[in-house]
Amino acid sequence: MPVDPDALWREAMAEASPFRRAQLLEEVATMVIDLAGARLRRYCVRLLDGDEARGEDAAQRAFLTFWKVLARFAGRSAIETFLFGIARNVCLRDRRDTGRAARLRAEHEDDIRAFVHPDDLAAFDESRERRDRVDELERVLASMEAREAWLLRARLVDERGYAELLAPYQRRFGPHITTVEGLRTAFFHARRRLEAKLGAGS
Repeated sequence: MPVDPDALWREAMAEASPFRRAQLLEEVATMVIDLAGARLRRYCVRLLDGDEARGEDAAQRAFLTFWKVLARFAGRSAIETFLFGIARNVCLRDRRDTGRAARLRAEHEDDIRAFVHPDDLAAFDESRERRDRVDELERVLASMEAREAWLLRARLVDERGYAELLAPYQRRFGPHITTVEGLRTAFFHARRRLEAKLGAGS
């Protein structure tokens, strides 16, 4: 007869030996992930408007959080309910962050373009100031991770599309990003860090 994860959790919490308790909790986590993994991914995709890449990423983050906090689970609900609650919070944060990133792009796109293509804006009429702005951008990019700096230059300076950048990105930095959507997400995070560095003057 299959072991119920909630029953196994109760056994773990009643265990006097910390080592044995940790072993049992690891079994509980593995069991729940095996039983609920596919449903949790579908749940996250649904909460994130059908976006498969974001849903998969959210489910992975929910699993990781679940694994870390299971020892502090108070038992006031079924363990699977606890996991899905974590996933819901992860997805809600993702939605908030995505909305915030969209607002930042809308608010700061011209500012970033001014650093990259200063001739496009009247605010940088003086040639020395234009050079200083470009030098500042290059200095900030040099302080960032190589893959982020490469992606920012490819998008903001060369204005290349995500689809054409995926293969060269993988050749240069490895296949950890496998989809255009994943590359788009990586660029959004890199651009937010660029904005923060430019704003901080560092």
